Amino acid sequence: MTDSITVNVNDDPVRVAASDTLRDLVRRLDLPAGDVSVSVGGAVVPEDDWDHRRPADGDRIEIVTLTQGG
Repeated sequence: MTDSITVNVNDDPVRVAASDTLRDLVRRLDLPAGDVSVSVGGAVVPEDDWDHRRPADGDRIEIVTLTQGG
């Protein structure tokens, strides 16, 4: 069994543990969970699902930081 996988986060390869969830990935990147949106393969993943969703090797993940302004 593989200990780690490589995913593409915002077009950059990132090595993560095979057991990591999306929430683990957001934490590893030191991003505040409430201020980002995550999509995998172009589909937005609701934050309520981050603890249960594990990325697969080669997944294309986009993480967007939400900002407020006017």
